[in-house]
Amino acid sequence: MKTLAHSASTEPTEEALRAADHMQLKAGSSGDPDAMAAIQHPNYLGNAPNNRVVDGEAVRSLMASGAIASDSLDRTIERIAITANVGVVMGRETIVATSGSISAEMFSGGPLERRFTNVYVWSDARWRLLARHANVIHSSLG
Repeated sequence: MKTLAHSASTEPTEEALRAADHMQLKAGSSGDPDAMAAIQHPNYLGNAPNNRVVDGEAVRSLMASGAIASDSLDRTIERIAITANVGVVMGRETIVATSGSISAEMFSGGPLERRFTNVYVWSDARWRLLARHANVIHSSLG
């Protein structure tokens, strides 16, 4: 099955990287662990809102439980770089965490501004999410 993360090309392109990053955004904003599994690399690592480094299985478990759910998640990509088979997407996000989620409990709800970095690796003719870091910008804490 061809997904947006796949490219007709055997070479990594910015267009395919943007499509993969959009898939990651949709999976994260919808809380769909299966969609996240489809985009993650088997060696995925990321930081969770509870200040822990987690692997792909842990992220998907947190998603399934609603611990990292959001009511909305918008992303602005500021920079993209591709070096050989590694793609980096950086920018800002605005998230409204779902009541009862880790972020809502830690930051008392309301919109949060974050900086993010997503690192992808080109593998099997598609971009796979290898690592993710997002942190809340201090000024959004009011």
